Order: sequence, then structure tokens, then C-alpha cells
Amino acid sequence: MLDHLLAKPERIAARQAQFLICNECFWCASCLDPEFATGNCPSCNAAAVEDMPISANERYTFDYSVDRGVILEFTPKVRTASRAGQTV
Repeated sequence: MLDHLLAKPERIAARQAQFLICNECFWCASCLDPEFATGNCPSCNAAAVEDMPISANERYTFDYSVDRGVILEFTPKVRTASRAGQTV
């Protein structure tokens, strides 16, 4: 029964990871709850939070510098071999 619920498209879409960033204070987070992405920034309360989908097979790094601003780098997840010889 659980497999049937998870297979529904709306359940899959609801589980899509999002990268959230506030354009006012640069607060950011990863988020799995699409309802949260539509709210105000939890840090400065501005209605300036933007969201960007994150693919299940990618990861990101976030950095900030005064000179360059926000720096996001998205890369494919690297698969590594485990001790048992299985790919993780």
C-alpha cells in the first residue's frame, strides 16, 4: 500500500528538493516541503525567497563573498564504491 502512495505523481513532486534563497538577506536552505517555499524568509521576514529545483542526482555547494556575492555550484552526485563492492 505504501508503494502505491509513493508512486503517485503528486507525492513524487512534493518530495522534490528545492534550494531556497532570500534575495534580501541571503538566507538559504534545502527544502523538501513545497508549502514552505511559498512563505516569507524565516530570517528577515521578507517576501523575497526564491526557489530552485534540485535534481535527485545532483548536489550543490554554496558560498558567499563580499566581492562576488552568492556563489552556487551544482554538480552531479559522485557514486562511490562501498567495501562490499557495491556502488553507492
